[in-house]
Amino acid sequence: MSCTTVHDKNWSSNIGLTYSKPQARNEEEYGDLGWHDCYGRYQINGTLNYNKNKFNGMLSGNFVGHRISNTSTERNIKPQFFTDLDLSYKPEDNHKIFFHLNNILDRIDITTNGDTNYHNLGRNFMLGYEYSF
Repeated sequence: MSCTTVHDKNWSSNIGLTYSKPQARNEEEYGDLGWHDCYGRYQINGTLNYNKNKFNGMLSGNFVGHRISNTSTERNIKPQFFTDLDLSYKPEDNHKIFFHLNNILDRIDITTNGDTNYHNLGRNFMLGYEYSF
């Protein structure tokens, strides 16, 4: 479920909610053939968007909660919360300068797990230039 709101000619926002009950069967991991909860149960995401002439900006957040590991040894995992900022400026139609700031809050969250937990990168950024032809 999602909702987009246009606040005025420059500002808009979006909020979304997803709920699921993912499960897995794995006799080797769990010791039986039953269904076991895994991954995230719900996700809430939102964006705040700004657009004026040649400038675009977006602040986004994505929260994944009630996370359960797909391994039998480590069941509960702390929620993920990804936050990003994207800015761009197009001085001409075929030129664009952009800046992406990922993981604004510098959270270290488990993104995938199994025998080993894999974590997201800390705060990072990308500054770039695009030319289209």
